[in-house]
Amino acid sequence: GELTEESQTILKLWLEEHNHVNPSPQERKELLRMTGWSASQLRHQLRQVLNPKGRISAESKEVLRAWLVDNNFREPSVEEREELLDQTGWNSRQFVDQMNRMSG
Repeated sequence: GELTEESQTILKLWLEEHNHVNPSPQERKELLRMTGWSASQLRHQLRQVLNPKGRISAESKEVLRAWLVDNNFREPSVEEREELLDQTGWNSRQFVDQMNRMSG
């Protein structure tokens, strides 16, 4: 389907009504019907809205760099990764990109 302003508003309003919680499979079917989007379009739009990009600053890079140095450049656990995401304000894709740059 087409990504119209109207279909994006439908998603935005739905998320506001549901406290910005990721929709269940049944709710996704309803959103697909309401927006006319494909499943991949819906996934992409949900990622954009629910996991926006944070600012990659010198300070946020230093948070990750210091953690990596303190932990011998090992891969963080799921819990450590969540903590680092909170500390940096980055989304998952930004985190992976920065990890690859710093440990590569």
